[in-house]
Amino acid sequence: MKKRNQIIRYFIIYLIPLLGIILGTLFFSVLFIYVLDADYEEWKGNRAVEFLFHLCQILFAIILTVFVAKKILYYQFKRSLKIFSFHPQSILKYGIVFVSILFFTDLILSILTGMPLKIEGSFEWDYGILIGVIVLIVVSTYEEYLFRAFLLDAVERKVKSGILSSGIIGFLFTIYHTHRLLLSETFLYSFLVFFLSSSLMTYVMIRTKKIEITIGMHIFRNYYAWFILGSGADTFLHIDKRTSDYDLLTTIIAYSLFFLFLKRQKVLSNRKTSYNISYE
Repeated sequence: MKKRNQIIRYFIIYLIPLLGIILGTLFFSVLFIYVLDADYEEWKGNRAVEFLFHLCQILFAIILTVFVAKKILYYQFKRSLKIFSFHPQSILKYGIVFVSILFFTDLILSILTGMPLKIEGSFEWDYGILIGVIVLIVVSTYEEYLFRAFLLDAVERKVKSGILSSGIIGFLFTIYHTHRLLLSETFLYSFLVFFLSSSLMTYVMIRTKKIEITIGMHIFRNYYAWFILGSGADTFLHIDKRTSDYDLLTTIIAYSLFFLFLKRQKVLSNRKTSYNISYE
């Protein structure tokens, strides 16, 4: 009975963000179409409207998840904030190292393949900085706690293999971003990029027990993808996308090099135990 209740709790915490996104979409639709009596087709493509739409989704997902976590998973939510370290300076340190590896990996591959390097990203519209703060920092941090804290702990209680646990979390993270994958012209490549990125970050979390490292990787990876490479940035910015296979190759090499960097810096731990979060 206790194990079943734990599974139900984690299932709820996994579905809540998706429910929040749905509620945010409904709220925006009601507000925009019925209250403001606006024609969506007429405003379609307007960046300010797109920003408000995504903002509603993000805020509803975060608020709803935190509320449910504090009510249903109170002890776990409370203790996890104490167990996991959070150092902004470490996020900046590891994030800068990671994005540097990404950049130079991309530079070397560009030279070898003859593909021109894209550094055209910039905040070209009024809401650019605001959406950057919300999406790249708040959402990245939120997703790390959701997947690399709550869900990883649940998986590690049942699965003893760090690699297998990483794969499971990587798969859940990828499914969570299905709405992004469906928009991609190359579904398989995009699936692999999400899966490999999440799996490697999860394995780093298992080995280091320091969530600020994966938060730094997540934030700076998104920044790099949106505003340097431009993969995904065309929603808000006028940047041509790279080919998916090139992005996949860059991702694999860069994450592998970052993992070796952590190992050389002796940041990686040999501990493979669970986080021992209480369910009292």
